[in-house]
Amino acid sequence: MWKKIDFAQQPPVHLTKADEVFYLREYKTPPQGVRYIQTITNDLITNFKKPIDRQGKPEYKYKERAIEQMAEELRDFLPNAKIHTIPIPTSKCKNDVGYDNRLVQVLQRLKPSHPQIQALDLFDCIENCQASHLGGSRNPDEIRRNLRLDMLPTPCDTVVLVDDVLVTGAHFRACKSMIIEQCPQIRVVGAFWARAIR
Repeated sequence: MWKKIDFAQQPPVHLTKADEVFYLREYKTPPQGVRYIQTITNDLITNFKKPIDRQGKPEYKYKERAIEQMAEELRDFLPNAKIHTIPIPTSKCKNDVGYDNRLVQVLQRLKPSHPQIQALDLFDCIENCQASHLGGSRNPDEIRRNLRLDMLPTPCDTVVLVDDVLVTGAHFRACKSMIIEQCPQIRVVGAFWARAIR
C-alpha cells in the first residue's frame, strides 16, 4: 500500500512539510563495503535499473518484468483523472547511447487503463552526470542547474513526478521547483516505488 512521507519521523533531508510525496516499499541501502542486500524490493529495483546494453541477453527479461510490475503498481496509486505524469530524469542525457527510458516505458503502459492521464517526458539533462546512488550530487540547486524543462503542453491541476527510489528528495525538489516556476498554481506530487533506508 502506498504511504505518504511522515514528517514526524525523520523525512528525507531535502523534503519540506509542503511536499506531497508517496512511496510503496523500502529499499535497503547496503552498508559500506557490502555490495548488495537481497530483498524483494532491492531485486525489483536492481532489475529495473539493469543497463540497456544488456538488451538481448537472457537476464533482460527481468528488467521487462520489473517495468510491467511497476506500471501495474502505479495504476493502483493514480486516479483515472486529468493529470500529468512526468518521470524525474536519469543521470544521462537523452541523446547519450546509454540513456535508459525505463520510467517513460512504465508511464506509457498506463494509457489503456488510465486514458485521461498524460505521460510527458519533459526533463532532460544538459550534461551527463554521475548517478546519485554512485555518489553524484544530492543538492537540489546543483541538480536544477543541469536540467532543462520543456513547456507543459496543456493546462492541468496536478503533476505527478515519478521515480524509482527516494533517497534525499533532492531530485524531486529540483524538478518540482522548475514546474512551479512555469505553472505557479499547479499541485506537484511525488510517487516513488521505494524509499531508501539504512
